[in-house]
Amino acid sequence: NFIGKGWYRRTVTIPEKWEGRRVFICFGGVYRSAKVWVNGRFAGSHIGYGSDFEFDISSCAAPGCPCEVVVLVDSEQYEDEDALRGCMDIIDYLFTFWGGIWSHVILQARSPAWLQDLFVEPHRAPAGCIITAMVQGESRRARSVRVDISDADGVHVASKRQNVGAEGRVRVEMDLPNARLWTPETPNLYTANVVLNDGANAALDQAQTRFGLRTIEIRDASFYVNGVKYFLNGYGDDCVYPDTIAPPPDKQFYIDRLRVAKSYGFNYARHHSHFVAPEYYEACDEVGMFVSPELPTAYPRFYDRAKEAALKLYESEWTALLKRYRNHPSIFDWCMSNELWEGIPLLAPDLYRIAKELDPTRPVIDSDGIYPEGFTDGTKDRPTMDFFTVMFNILATPINTPDKFKTKKPLKPIITHEEGNYVHFPQLD
Repeated sequence: NFIGKGWYRRTVTIPEKWEGRRVFICFGGVYRSAKVWVNGRFAGSHIGYGSDFEFDISSCAAPGCPCEVVVLVDSEQYEDEDALRGCMDIIDYLFTFWGGIWSHVILQARSPAWLQDLFVEPHRAPAGCIITAMVQGESRRARSVRVDISDADGVHVASKRQNVGAEGRVRVEMDLPNARLWTPETPNLYTANVVLNDGANAALDQAQTRFGLRTIEIRDASFYVNGVKYFLNGYGDDCVYPDTIAPPPDKQFYIDRLRVAKSYGFNYARHHSHFVAPEYYEACDEVGMFVSPELPTAYPRFYDRAKEAALKLYESEWTALLKRYRNHPSIFDWCMSNELWEGIPLLAPDLYRIAKELDPTRPVIDSDGIYPEGFTDGTKDRPTMDFFTVMFNILATPINTPDKFKTKKPLKPIITHEEGNYVHFPQLD
């Protein structure tokens, strides 16, 4: 329950073979904010506990020499610049404060030009994908990319070579005939390997990501996955980790946990106001579980404290999280908040636009948790809700309120919000 500053210090040796390359230090996640020094020189600072971040330390980390890294982590929340509040903050009457480096820290060597923001946008009919990325650094040195796609067994599926576009933009359209689609019932995965080459066809950089071919569509009041009507049978996850407090960076931990959930018939998990460790989404991709992560924007009483800098942090965290996780087929939708009943003042239109620009493959909603009145007849519909997440009266069960779920046909799909097990009959088998 300590709130304050903690120091990390570690000395490593930069490999000699990194001579002539740029050196970056990359942090997977720090709660809540961090300042970093390398060999006594300030490298940079970061606020936003859900996003990853990096610093170029080439000028103070010489190959073959010791490199002392010092990190100051501050677990205190300064709401004038950081109003993020969600289940990873252990809200809802527990408020057990914690802090620290909660994901991996790595050193990385890069060529003068490298790939960033790799995104695979899947298509079902015809089967294929669009691969995009940006060349960073000395982008003029990059001339072409080669894309190779393989299946989960490592069998080669497709290849294509293409020139790098203006301003370092990479865009490659790939056909994948006879590709196996991804669903929670059939979690088929592929790997895209992208190699960046210079004018002499020598490799400058390589980036890799897994992805799945699946589409999510909304038709009237139903969801369609890969063109087939799909029913979400979900549960809620409030980021409860008694042993570690922070979500552990351990894929096998999540695989074991998700297999239990699947054995009960679940195919969907809603994550109350938090994003989890990258290893969690890798496990969801492999096991087959749709998930709905949420920006840590819980309840109006916390959001209303955000002014200027804090509002900008909501936007920057949203952008960073979408870029970080958008290649995972298991992510069903992007959600901006928990129980901001009337939507997010000021930010919702911009956050919705950002989501659709960065990832046009998924639904987007501004809040998980709205009241049912006005959403079936459209009087309270809003353009930043692709579907409705309705909190019916949670104190009334269908036993004593037989008409509880009798509504007009909704204009959009409805997912019930924190409704216990009264939504539909359980699968007792």
